[in-house]
Amino acid sequence: MPETFDELARQVAQNPSVEGSAAILVRGIAARIAQARAGGTDRPLDDLIGGLEAAADALSYAVAQNTAAAASTDAGGDSEA
Repeated sequence: MPETFDELARQVAQNPSVEGSAAILVRGIAARIAQARAGGTDRPLDDLIGGLEAAADALSYAVAQNTAAAASTDAGGDSEA
């Protein structure tokens, strides 16, 4: 599991599927919530909010990349027909 939300965002950005990206985010967010509840950070709420923002940005990026790749594949498939 990634130690920081930056690492989590990098993993999401590198994942080719939106479903895989979402799964990475859910596991990461759950781990950060558990860490905050256990008192594993000095500013749990601020850290969680910042992390959620980074995760949302990363998922938006993954969706955009997936959509662009699908559009490219569709365009290529149509031109060959």
